[in-house]
Amino acid sequence: MSNKTKQSVSIHADKANDESLRGVGKLDYTNAGRLHSTFKRIAATFAGDEHKPIPSKKKEKIKCPGCHQNFKTNNGKLPVHRERFTNTLCNQKKLWYEEPKIVNRAESVIINEFEVKKGDSVAFTTYPWNLYFVDPNELREYKVKELYNMDNGKVFLDLEGVENMISSTIFVKNFIKL
Repeated sequence: MSNKTKQSVSIHADKANDESLRGVGKLDYTNAGRLHSTFKRIAATFAGDEHKPIPSKKKEKIKCPGCHQNFKTNNGKLPVHRERFTNTLCNQKKLWYEEPKIVNRAESVIINEFEVKKGDSVAFTTYPWNLYFVDPNELREYKVKELYNMDNGKVFLDLEGVENMISSTIFVKNFIKL
């Protein structure tokens, strides 16, 4: 036989200092809470033949861009969490070498004090970076097909005649809206 003491469960008079009429039960249920839940159950039996389910929030699955763990959430935000194997707090940001993915479309983006929207014409040079489609000796006009918010927190431009999308952060001071 073990050395555990037997815990008695009995109804007892409540202390005079308790704020509720009968005090708080063993599981921290107040008598008002018990009465409310009992009333709801009894009222549901007299509701008739129609069954009305209680609407619940739909949880969506999201993936952390930093550690690639999956989470269920009601509000679309990632919870503060730890990485699986290192047990350090996850910074929830993608690594620099991973390909960004489209989250949604953006209405506009501000680049060097110019507000750029879908359908606008722009011209730029990419000094100090060199891109495969830009000739450093020629200034060419590009039309913006679409703007996208990416999962790395940046806005990318989709330009007509250009195969890949371009981050709006690569433009230094040599960007103009036509």
